[in-house]
Amino acid sequence: MYSKCMVETTLDKLIFMIEDNDTRAEWDPNMHSGALVKDMFKVGAALSYLKTKKIAVVSSRDQYFMIQTRKFEANSKSPVKNKQVYFMAAKSKDLPEYGQTENCVRATTYLTGYYVIETEPN
Repeated sequence: MYSKCMVETTLDKLIFMIEDNDTRAEWDPNMHSGALVKDMFKVGAALSYLKTKKIAVVSSRDQYFMIQTRKFEANSKSPVKNKQVYFMAAKSKDLPEYGQTENCVRATTYLTGYYVIETEPN
């Protein structure tokens, strides 16, 4: 299953919005809070925590994600020739040092992410 949409902004601003835990709740109605747990951006990866809001009768969910990102510049080596492309892939990671949070159900995501292609140069 996937969703497709058009966002009028630069690719760099969109990447910032997706990755920024402090402001994501402003545009994501399901987001309660998030935090960067371990920064491994030198290798294009991070461990992040995400908690969603309680919606109707569904309890809040939380999980730790192992996230990998990659950005391709607009050139002949880009997966979509001469367009900037951004990939973000994430999957849940259960770690003994990060136990279940009170009043949350621990969620499991097998694979999720974003595949973003610029439609026009910045």
